[in-house]
Amino acid sequence: MTPTSNIDVATYQTLFTRPNTVIVGDLNAINRLWNCVTDDRGRAVEWVKTQNNFVVLNTGQTTFLNSRGHFSDIDLTLVSRDLGTKCSWHTVNNAMGFDYQTIVTEIDDTLGIESSTLPKWKLEKAD
Repeated sequence: MTPTSNIDVATYQTLFTRPNTVIVGDLNAINRLWNCVTDDRGRAVEWVKTQNNFVVLNTGQTTFLNSRGHFSDIDLTLVSRDLGTKCSWHTVNNAMGFDYQTIVTEIDDTLGIESSTLPKWKLEKAD
């Protein structure tokens, strides 16, 4: 998404309606909720997030540093409410000269693995 494009809320709405969802991206949306002055795209993301009970994991750590030394938090990680308390989020300082910081999101949850075999019953020995 380019900084000059508008967010079409209807397009993104479907992403926010699925359970157990993680949305990560350079949304170029700034909002006071993630440590920036709010703009139109920031308001749109905040509205969709709120309507669908999503949580912004950003902690206020900077995610982008431009060539003029200006910091911003335009890279967002949003998760559905059921994952919000199971996640941790942080940035790693970038020593390779990139403008963007590496973002690490961890989800602390156990996976439910379904059995691929059906239970077998010995009906001939049943009482």
